[in-house]
Amino acid sequence: MGCLAGLGWFILLVAVVNIEAQNKPPIKINSKCLGNLLRVDVSRLGGSFLEVSAVINNSSIILTPSLSSKCGFTIKKDHLGNAVIYASVQNCFAQNVDDKAFTTKLGLRLQSDNVVDKFYLVEETCYYSSWASREIICKPNYMEVSVKKAAPNDYNLPAYPYSDPRKAAEQPMDASLKIATVVFLTPEERVMQVDEAQRNGYGISSTLTRLVLRSPNPSRETYTKDVAGVPMTVLSTSIIFEKTKLTTPLYAGAACPQAQGGVFFTETSIRGFLPRPHCPL
Repeated sequence: MGCLAGLGWFILLVAVVNIEAQNKPPIKINSKCLGNLLRVDVSRLGGSFLEVSAVINNSSIILTPSLSSKCGFTIKKDHLGNAVIYASVQNCFAQNVDDKAFTTKLGLRLQSDNVVDKFYLVEETCYYSSWASREIICKPNYMEVSVKKAAPNDYNLPAYPYSDPRKAAEQPMDASLKIATVVFLTPEERVMQVDEAQRNGYGISSTLTRLVLRSPNPSRETYTKDVAGVPMTVLSTSIIFEKTKLTTPLYAGAACPQAQGGVFFTETSIRGFLPRPHCPL
């Protein structure tokens, strides 16, 4: 009799769980392109745990905090059960077509004690061709700078080379040149080979027309500078491209306002300030 009573409680518990699962509204997923960023909104998560992965070549790679900052992803979740995912269109896993079309695939896995795991695939192609010579993305977990590499027909050049690495963007770059060294122009200059920089959490890539450098935030190679009263986190580098005995430097720098320095809250408003001239760059 006791066994039957226990079985009855078990059946009742299963029934309650099934009813809760059926009554729980399905999650809502929206994605949209915002210039050089992809935004994915995931709502109605309830108490489910959200695991985000990048999908490439039919394989899923879980976006850990360190990989997210290295590859250009930011994941935020609020207390209401909603999540927002931001991805740089030039993230590590994007399919890039001529630096104009960028396709990102994300896997969203929901895990809950009462519900079987569910997997959702999100795929979005962002078209973005109006690149500036330098574009910067500032996120809480990373800084990204994307710099144009000059094409042979972009400029009429003098016969002598430039000594300033900031002027290197005005020199045509041989497509066969490969990134070899990263020189961090912090108050104390530091030189890293590409593989060392990547081991330290930096994302570095070279596309058909652009150089992309991504730094975790914070990092040892960034520094703080006051610009027009706003504290900025500054990343300043010279990227060295090499081919046999030929070397070409390309300057890549970014400056992002620190969270506590450029935003002010009142009872009725939120105000943000950015300095008009970015002196560190």
